[in-house]
Amino acid sequence: MTNGLRESQLKDVPAMTKLLATYLKKTALHPVFDEEEVAHWFITKENIVNCYVVEVERRSLFCLPPSV
Repeated sequence: MTNGLRESQLKDVPAMTKLLATYLKKTALHPVFDEEEVAHWFITKENIVNCYVVEVERRSLFCLPPSV
């Protein structure tokens, strides 16, 4: 089990937005998500989407299951 693993929460949205933008910038063509969109698409919603974060030294990192 991964230490610090938990379901995403609204408090994670700013860090998730920044991390997602950094990752997506590695490609020439990519979507740009603002915090409202990240909250809509990536915050855990029962029976719809599961998104988890790993808290490491006050930073939130997100990961998605392969089925997304």
